This record gives sequence, structure tokens and C-alpha cells, in this order.
Amino acid sequence: MRTVLILFVAVVMTLAARDGAGAQSFTSLQFSNATGSPVTAWLTLGADSMGKVEDARLVDVSTGQNVPVSGSGLQGSFTLQANQTVSWNSFNGALATGAVTFRSPLRSRARFPAARAA
Repeated sequence: MRTVLILFVAVVMTLAARDGAGAQSFTSLQFSNATGSPVTAWLTLGADSMGKVEDARLVDVSTGQNVPVSGSGLQGSFTLQANQTVSWNSFNGALATGAVTFRSPLRSRARFPAARAA
């Protein structure tokens, strides 16, 4: 069994209100399970994230229903059902860093170097 790791290091997702419309547009991160079986996904946040895992609001794209996240602090898990896509918009546009792993929690605590200007 192999573990797939998707890093979202220093992803900044910003909510911006449109002038006069009252609507908001934002960037979201989506996780999809294209298999016929449920899979456990782990969300491990970086210490500089602007929220905790219990604040993460995951939404099923098809139904609009919340997907529960179990855990506390910087690590938690959720179940992606068969053929399900879940959307997350960070912490209402605030900074989110960390990793998402499938079938196993993150085992490496390595720090990622900051990007340097050329």
C-alpha cells in the first residue's frame, strides 16, 4: 500500500468581496476520491496556520453537507467516501500551511525552506 502526499505549503487563500455585489469569491482546495471505496485522509497543519484542525470546515461538493473532521490541534482526519469530492476554503481566506495524506497520518516533521527571491 502506498501513501500519497499532497503538500500545500504556504497556501494563502484570500476572500475578496466584489464591489456592490455583496458576493464573495475565493480559492478553495478540493480533495477527490475517484475509487469505489472510502479512504481516510489526514490533514496536518503547520504551526503558522491561522486556525486549528477543529476549525477546518470541509464541504461535500455534490451535497453541500459538512464533512466531519476528527482530531484536535494541528492534526485530524476525515473520510472521503467513494467518488466523493470535498472542498476546503482554508480558514475563511486566512493562511494555511501543512500537508494532506491518505491512509496514514504525516510521519515526517521536516520543515520546508522558505522561498528565496532571485
